[in-house]
Amino acid sequence: MQLIRTVSGMANNLNQIARRLNAFGISALNEEFNALKQLIHELMKRLKP
Repeated sequence: MQLIRTVSGMANNLNQIARRLNAFGISALNEEFNALKQLIHELMKRLKP
């Protein structure tokens, strides 16, 4: 259960970073963060019982 919380927190942090990058117009990095966020969500799906 702790692992799922940790991964979820990572996804939330990445989402916040992506939003800030987008706000400053740094869209190239925003795409990279969105891809990482998607990978974390896929990992969470696999970890949930």
